[in-house]
Amino acid sequence: MRHPISILSGRMRLVSESPLFTQERDQTGVSHNKVTRPLVLCPILFEQRYGRAEPWQVAVTANGLLQPRAPRKAARLEQVVKRHRAAGVRCRLGLALITPDDFRRRLRHSNASFTHEQSPSHLPRSDNWQPRLRSDIYGWSLLYQLPSMQGVALIDAHESFTDLPAFYESPLELLDRSSFLAARGISTRPIALVTRPEDFEVVENTAEVRNKFLPNALFCCPCPLNTFL
Repeated sequence: MRHPISILSGRMRLVSESPLFTQERDQTGVSHNKVTRPLVLCPILFEQRYGRAEPWQVAVTANGLLQPRAPRKAARLEQVVKRHRAAGVRCRLGLALITPDDFRRRLRHSNASFTHEQSPSHLPRSDNWQPRLRSDIYGWSLLYQLPSMQGVALIDAHESFTDLPAFYESPLELLDRSSFLAARGISTRPIALVTRPEDFEVVENTAEVRNKFLPNALFCCPCPLNTFL
């Protein structure tokens, strides 16, 4: 019997310092950044083992779908992150998004099934209940696997931010790059690059908290690990 894929509804707000993506504020000073609502497959853990200029690596399934191989339980995933960091391995969490291939290949099998986790207003509280994901994001990263690779995929390093993988603020740029690689037989999967608590620091001699990468952007509270799962 195959295990169903659990699909979560995301609610993600792109935050940027770029004038192209900065939204107008109303009279209350609130910034109205565009909110997207992608479908999320599962958390993803990527690591950078061989230097800051090297691509980030992700353990993935061997079925060609680039589904991340990482613990689904928040507590277990937290343990993996702590263990990697204690060993000096730089790692980061993100969210793998659903692709059409997830549906096409599953629906070839009559015993395949999907479940869709609904929002809190439509689903009674239980041990299996999962909330709607809410997070600020830097943008969209692209996971890819070269034809010679097995069990691992890559995300390019960012040119400016040494502790972040490369990402696109525009979904159109992401799709353009994905189409370019697909035409060359290279599989890809989009990743939501969410903010994390470790991305923020307290400004000296103040109570102000700012983002280390985009100090002039207005962020909501960073996404804790247990909201992923």
